Amino acid sequence: MDQLGEVMEQTLQQVKPAHKNSALRAAFPATVPVLTGYLCLGIAYGVLMRTAGYGLGWAVFLSIVCYAGSMEFVTVTLLTSAFDPVQALVMSILVNARHCFYGLSILEKYRGTGWARPFLIFGLTDETFKLIAGGPMMGMAQASADFPVAKGTGAVLAFAANENKVSEDPTCIRCGRCVEACPMHLEPLYLYLYVQKNRIEDLEAAHVMDCIECGACSYICPGRLHLTHSFKVGKQKVKEAAAKAKAAAEAAKAAEEAKKEA
Repeated sequence: MDQLGEVMEQTLQQVKPAHKNSALRAAFPATVPVLTGYLCLGIAYGVLMRTAGYGLGWAVFLSIVCYAGSMEFVTVTLLTSAFDPVQALVMSILVNARHCFYGLSILEKYRGTGWARPFLIFGLTDETFKLIAGGPMMGMAQASADFPVAKGTGAVLAFAANENKVSEDPTCIRCGRCVEACPMHLEPLYLYLYVQKNRIEDLEAAHVMDCIECGACSYICPGRLHLTHSFKVGKQKVKEAAAKAKAAAEAAKAAEEAKKEA
């Protein structure tokens, strides 16, 4: 019995490191985009510190003791101006006040972490995974933060990675909820299929141009199909087909007139 216990203990000791290594290999690719972003910010911060007259040691020191990317950039200004501790304290609180709000939602996750809890709280980060300009229903995802905010921009939403609910393999389950939700009484399911099959005539016949792109169908879809985006693409295809048909008709008319003149 003792020998069996020793064998089991040895097996567990061998399995634990293997499990940790496999978990690290599985998680690391997901961190590459965020890691790349932080590397770019770190390089920019180092250049800024160097320009302000501070060496590599200062940049590394502040990066260790001041884990707040935006505040680190503000610190450069504070270091090069007249020292005002009250201003520095107020500025730090205002810049990092957001941590007090979204940090409350993960307090329960930190319970039972023991000695690692202070480090987890210190290492809390708020990287933005997706930016949407316009609102939750009709807004459009942006490739970067460099987009114009015009008079008609109702909102700008910033989603973290765990808030971005996107299915890697969206599948229609034929529930019909998109048809019920459509305020224009269209059939989003068929419009989506026509776009995927590139059936332009069927798209036009199904009145895709009547879609107001409200996003109700995408919001209600349990299969998380990219319905609204597909309709935008479909409407563009209908416009391109109409433009090509008009150009062809004008070219044929011009050729016919040229023949008559000849």
